[in-house]
Amino acid sequence: MEPQQETRDEKPLTFADIGIPTGPKLEEGALGKKRPLKDLEKKEIAFAVISVLSSLVATGLAIQRLATTNNGNPDFTFALIIIINALFCIYYVIHGLLAERPYEVIVMVLATFAVLIYIIVNYIMSTQNDVKLARLVLACVLSPIIIILGVIIAKEYHESGRLIFRTVGADSMMQGFCKILFLFLGLQKFDLQLSVTMVLLILQSGTKVDTEDIIILSIGVPVTLICFALGYLSVRWENKKLGIAYAASLILAPAYIIFKVYQTADDLGKVIDVPQHNANSTVTTATVAPTPTLNSLSGTTFFSAGLALFIRVVMGIYFLKSVLNFGHGLKYKVYGGTEPPRTNIEETAPPE
Repeated sequence: MEPQQETRDEKPLTFADIGIPTGPKLEEGALGKKRPLKDLEKKEIAFAVISVLSSLVATGLAIQRLATTNNGNPDFTFALIIIINALFCIYYVIHGLLAERPYEVIVMVLATFAVLIYIIVNYIMSTQNDVKLARLVLACVLSPIIIILGVIIAKEYHESGRLIFRTVGADSMMQGFCKILFLFLGLQKFDLQLSVTMVLLILQSGTKVDTEDIIILSIGVPVTLICFALGYLSVRWENKKLGIAYAASLILAPAYIIFKVYQTADDLGKVIDVPQHNANSTVTTATVAPTPTLNSLSGTTFFSAGLALFIRVVMGIYFLKSVLNFGHGLKYKVYGGTEPPRTNIEETAPPE
């Protein structure tokens, strides 16, 4: 017994010895606790650099397209969609790595895949040019690298649970609550990205807008942001009244998506009757198919709509799970603040 006691005295057990993750002290931020930059590994830095550079280059090409696109060209709408999605991707990378959120890194992977599909569909089904070709080559080269690195990093985050442990401690129940909350927040941001994309797709003719387009844009974007704020604040403050309001708002986006899909399908199904004159001066009509650019925006619409509906359903499920976890003090551990003393807790009798 004495040699064993001496060994323990010489080298006491640490958290690392028993498999508990440790690291530098977490920093408090407006969106919750996060790691310092010096805590990032080389693999994470490489993922961040490639992802951010890819998004910035895609944004630059899209801005160049905005500046050179003629009025009424639907490519203007597609360029806006690329810019919005690139900005979301930059956020996913920065916050996902610093907050060690595996679900936001996975959302980054999904967003990268969605943008890749947008670019491929736009190139194949619309008028091709050098800018679209450069954008396609860039996406096809960098997207697989971003996706592979993202999956590896997200897997490591999920398996280690290091930041979750450093946030809520060793309580397995609180760790489970925290994972559900983080998953909901990641899905909610992706849902916001898809919702904004669907609203922008109302601009089928680029800068040429009619009354319907103006109404949908002026109402759709603010309502989307307000609904997002309701959901975020309801789980951050653990406020059930805000949660009920947010739950009621969840039907708005699916209603608009169904309308948009019906409208797009109806536009594709229409034939344009063009009068033509033959040699006998008899007027006939010929049918003209939808333009390639309209087809490309339609493909983007159908893909975005399907993905948005799926994400909205999954997000709703995890929102309900998050609401059911209210009242356990999770908001204080994740976002900081002083937890009030709990009441009505029966004291257990000391063992005899």
